[in-house]
Amino acid sequence: MSFAQVLEELPALTSEQRRQILDRIVELDRGGWLDVDDPLSEADKQVIESRLAKHQADPSSAISLDELENRLKQRSRK
Repeated sequence: MSFAQVLEELPALTSEQRRQILDRIVELDRGGWLDVDDPLSEADKQVIESRLAKHQADPSSAISLDELENRLKQRSRK
């Protein structure tokens, strides 16, 4: 299958199948095979590290994915 055919078929995949593809890409990238510029600035990385540290200090501060989806749905209805 050509690359163009793969791209053409992506919309026909289920969301679960697309998620699996993304998971595989991330898994492969851990080995450093993707040659992509880092899209995050140092300031962005510091914000992420700070928020992660706050979460690790208080894991109960997190909400579930279901709760996040519910909150986003409620916001979009307003």
